[in-house]
Amino acid sequence: MYHSALDEGSSVSELGIADNDFSSYYQINDWDDAVAYHNGNEG
Repeated sequence: MYHSALDEGSSVSELGIADNDFSSYYQINDWDDAVAYHNGNEG
């Protein structure tokens, strides 16, 4: 998360999606938001 007080110091937390702060956001650099990778196989 970027700009979230709930996620400071953690690179894997996404608590900021529910922090009611419209300046916080998360970003993925992939076309998929982990839905297709549920079994750990990326291909």
